[in-house]
Amino acid sequence: MRRGVVLVLALLWAAMGHAQAPRLTAELAAEETVIGQPVTLRLTVMVPTYMPDPPIWPELAPPGVILRLPERGSTPKTERIDGQTWSGITRAYRLYPTRAGVLDLGALAVTVTWADPDSNDKRVDTVTLETPVSITVTVPDGARDLDPLIVGSGFEVEQSLTPPDPLAIGQSVTRSLTATLTGSPAVMIPPLMPSTDGANTLRAYPSEPTVSETEDRGRLTATRREEVTYLLAAPGTATLPDLSVAWFNIDSGQIEEITLPGLTIEVPAPPPPPPSPRDLLMWALGALASGLLGWWLWQQLRNRLTRIMHAYRAGEAYAYRDLRRTLARRDLAALYPALDRWWMRAGSGAPLPDAVQAALSSAGRARYGTNSASADWQQITHAIAQARSKKPNRCTGLPPLNF
Repeated sequence: MRRGVVLVLALLWAAMGHAQAPRLTAELAAEETVIGQPVTLRLTVMVPTYMPDPPIWPELAPPGVILRLPERGSTPKTERIDGQTWSGITRAYRLYPTRAGVLDLGALAVTVTWADPDSNDKRVDTVTLETPVSITVTVPDGARDLDPLIVGSGFEVEQSLTPPDPLAIGQSVTRSLTATLTGSPAVMIPPLMPSTDGANTLRAYPSEPTVSETEDRGRLTATRREEVTYLLAAPGTATLPDLSVAWFNIDSGQIEEITLPGLTIEVPAPPPPPPSPRDLLMWALGALASGLLGWWLWQQLRNRLTRIMHAYRAGEAYAYRDLRRTLARRDLAALYPALDRWWMRAGSGAPLPDAVQAALSSAGRARYGTNSASADWQQITHAIAQARSKKPNRCTGLPPLNF
């Protein structure tokens, strides 16, 4: 009988001790969420007395999750349990899933230091959740074809792109992009800088991207900044392409697109380098030699032309042309010396033909005689032409020249 009473008392004492053990509960704001959107998890640990030291919370680091602790993430709590006042602490976690699927947080456990209700001594116990916590992460139907996948309640991209003036080899142009995503972590912003066409003309020097996050009243804003400096390395054409990026607006349920203009750069060839003193001296000597050679050639040409003109003027053809001009003027006084010059060059010392002398005599009588008849210039011209055509040794061209 005594043994039975002792056994019952032991069982009651064990049950009371188990009832007095710390308790751990979990509260999940939603069991299903959209990729990139936060889900709040609250862990609450309660003890029947008090906790002289803060509890050691689990380090949540499941793959595919970005963990953020909100401001005032730990808050004290009291609760009436079985007619007693229990004290505890609630710890809040904000989870941002970055991939779709079932997110298993594993077995969550908290190490608690609390005061023993009988002896008030410190006790250290590890409390584990009986039911594992998991979250189902989905991709919105309208965003399934997006690549890269950008989901948020707001998304903006600002660009700074100013070409140098003037464009010349050695100058540079910097393209910077600043993307701001609201409602999702920075890991959801992919690299945005497009590639460059014209690698031979431009050399790209990218800077390390900078990422930052701010939180205001539980609303996360992520920023990613990228910057590339392009050095104009060679003449030619290079294109910094337009930027076009699509994203899913979680508030409107629609895909929106952002387009930013690119830039086409025409890099001119560099000007030739300035001549060195040696080059200037060689150019001056070359110009002087060319000038002297040109002057010598001109002198030679001028002398040859002079001899040609002298030979031409001393020939029969030139004298005959002068004679024809005299005949055209009908100048009897000038006719005789012009006729003599021509005949000396064409007749080899022979007397003038009779027809020419007769025509000249008729003209002289008409000019200086007592009758009033006029000189027959046509007869004179015809007689001279006949004499020239019958002269076998007349010169019809230029005499040969000796140089």
